[in-house]
Amino acid sequence: MCGEPIGDITNALSGLEDGNPVHFDCALKAAVDKMNPGEGETVIYLGKGGFAVVDSQAYQQRRLKIIRRMDWEDPDTETPWRTELRTDVS
Repeated sequence: MCGEPIGDITNALSGLEDGNPVHFDCALKAAVDKMNPGEGETVIYLGKGGFAVVDSQAYQQRRLKIIRRMDWEDPDTETPWRTELRTDVS
């Protein structure tokens, strides 16, 4: 997304357009831009390719009040670069 090389592929997410790996920070920034959190809201990563807008105050108190969520990655879609990564690790 930013054009910079990815140093640690294990922290990458799949890009929305083509499924190629993107920096986690680039995906987070794009999710924030897309989800447009309001006053007192924060965007967090839920894991498994999902982001959520949460209530900031509740989050600071270690409570999770999800306002809305977005699946960045489709959990049912396997990306070739992840399959290759798994093969290389095992």
